Amino acid sequence: MELKIRVWASNDKYPSGAMFYPEHDANPFMLNMHGDLLNANQKAAHNYDCTFARIGWNEIDKMLFTQKLDIFNKEIYINDIIQFNIPMLGKMFKGVVSFYDGSFCVIVNNMKGDLPFGAIDKITILGNIHENKELIR
Repeated sequence: MELKIRVWASNDKYPSGAMFYPEHDANPFMLNMHGDLLNANQKAAHNYDCTFARIGWNEIDKMLFTQKLDIFNKEIYINDIIQFNIPMLGKMFKGVVSFYDGSFCVIVNNMKGDLPFGAIDKITILGNIHENKELIR
């Protein structure tokens, strides 16, 4: 199992917020043991002379990779808005990926409770709750 986290954060440089992925060279980051977001200088990291700068963030949302891919092989993270099929019902639904009580699930507005990730298939990522708020209305 690969532990991957993406981060949504806002500060003076990104007042509207920005999504950070650990494998992106443009905005490399690390989380310290306190969960603080750190910018990492990639060049220094490759020279084994790592330098990290703590950045003051107004808002940080850490999202865990679910270990699942959608039908287009895109990684699915917590807080992604997805469209999916429930095989038992044969219908498509829309919901938000979440982590509750030790497992990944999907929260669907027009259903009570949440759905375990194993109960759905044909998943398509539509967006996420930070960059596509209009999709969850």
